[in-house]
Amino acid sequence: MLMTGKDSRRGHGGAELKRTSLIAFALVIAAAFAVVLGGLGIAMIASGCGGSATTTTTTSTSTTLSTTTTIAAPPSTTAADIAGATFTAQLSGVNEVPAVDTAALGTVTFTVDSTGTKMAYVLKVTALSNVTVARLRNAVAGATGDIVATLFPGPKKKGSFTGTLATGTLKASSLTGPLKGKTIGDLVTLMKNLEIYVNVGSTANSNGEIRGQVQ
Repeated sequence: MLMTGKDSRRGHGGAELKRTSLIAFALVIAAAFAVVLGGLGIAMIASGCGGSATTTTTTSTSTTLSTTTTIAAPPSTTAADIAGATFTAQLSGVNEVPAVDTAALGTVTFTVDSTGTKMAYVLKVTALSNVTVARLRNAVAGATGDIVATLFPGPKKKGSFTGTLATGTLKASSLTGPLKGKTIGDLVTLMKNLEIYVNVGSTANSNGEIRGQVQ
């Protein structure tokens, strides 16, 4: 059958319309599919947000290091440590326990020798009457203590005396009472701690007329 030009144009127009319809349909399908996929995505996200949460717990283990500090004991006093050390005391009646009203005074000086094993002393008094004895005692100021050494054992000096009452040297064997069997170093330690005093007695005050703390 022979088609005219008009029929040919009509055929071409129908085909074009058909293609356009197919494209439009495909676009509609694609849009619908996109909507479906979008809905599914939102649902999945909502499900994930509203679902059970998984909690991960991290346990931290803390390790405490224990450090023990050891305080070293102070070194003991050696003979070399005290060699040449010097101590003095000023004696008066007000230092006695109880205090004594007297005009007498005294001074004493102690010097450790170069070996640290001996201690020389010089005891001087002023206007002290009828001196009977002079000793080292172990106690702090204001208290009375035991005898640890004798500086002047007698005999009694009659009348008022001024001058050097006694000189001598103390050794470990000179120590008595709480220091018996100890060393000159132990005596020095007590002197440094103000725990040694000199006490000088008289006929009128046998327990002590003048006294002074060694320092």
